[in-house]
Amino acid sequence: MRIDTGRTIGSIERISDDLSTIKDLNVSFLRTAHYPNHPYTYLLTDRMGLAVAEEIPTWWFDAYHFADQKQRRIADQMWCEMIFRDYNRPSIILWSGTNEAISNERRREFLTRINRDLKQNYYDGRLVTQSAATDRGGPDDSSMKAVDVAGWTMYFGLFAEDHITKVPAMF
Repeated sequence: MRIDTGRTIGSIERISDDLSTIKDLNVSFLRTAHYPNHPYTYLLTDRMGLAVAEEIPTWWFDAYHFADQKQRRIADQMWCEMIFRDYNRPSIILWSGTNEAISNERRREFLTRINRDLKQNYYDGRLVTQSAATDRGGPDDSSMKAVDVAGWTMYFGLFAEDHITKVPAMF
């Protein structure tokens, strides 16, 4: 039995079916996840006219993880590889640097560094964002100053009442 599903594998037909379902729901923008998806994903979003935020796998980083990355620069390398791989993809409109990182101060330092690197060395006109958890800084999250587009992960339902009042109106 051949399995063609998973986070980064799959047939072009399977990925196309998934994206067609998304498009049928009148979705025009999607964030692919905390890791670069299969290259077919971006080929198909280009062809289907879906706008995408692509993200590197830096989720739930705390002070230790960011300190390690500051020294080893593995996340910086993933950032460059993502951009160099996909800079020619018209569907990608945002580069995302983190997902729900815990340390606001270290997150701000990291995002400032990678955003500056992009703008100084290989700027392609796209904006930088992140997906911060609403309970880690909310409207007072200083790391939002390090990105071009503020972004929060919001969990509705069970958690909504605690978080929705902490996020500022965007417009």
